[in-house]
Amino acid sequence: MSISYRIIIIISSIFLIITVWSLIKRGLFRPAYALLWFFGSFAILLLALYPEIIPFVARLFGVDYPPSVAFAFGIFILIILQLNQTIYLSTFARLNKELAQNYALLQYRLEKLEGMVKQYQAGDLPNAQLISGQGEPKTLDSGATAAQDGPEVQPGDINLSLTQT
Repeated sequence: MSISYRIIIIISSIFLIITVWSLIKRGLFRPAYALLWFFGSFAILLLALYPEIIPFVARLFGVDYPPSVAFAFGIFILIILQLNQTIYLSTFARLNKELAQNYALLQYRLEKLEGMVKQYQAGDLPNAQLISGQGEPKTLDSGATAAQDGPEVQPGDINLSLTQT
């Protein structure tokens, strides 16, 4: 391997290491993902600094053409990166599905609660109980307010939940 080719590989691998580090510092790249990139970058740097590793590994595995070991190593690194990304993609797809299901359930409960509030305001729930943020049930007549023991609780309050008795 010529010296100029080695210098280009060394500069490229150092640039890749710096780029990955910069992406981590800016929050664009998670450290868990970066481990494989750092491993690949350092491996390329190591092979550029010590090119005699490739013929040694080729002899060790009985490969006749040493550059094919470098290509096999590169393909191996790419397969590992692809497997890693597939694992994260599968995990995020499952979490996204769970999040969508939880959102749908919360949306349903909110719509049900808003419907009960509207029924109460229209006087359709004469025996409704209004539970304040402190968890104290207050029986309400249609059109009446709950001004018993403490602050007045309005049907539009944030901590409102109506239960039909």
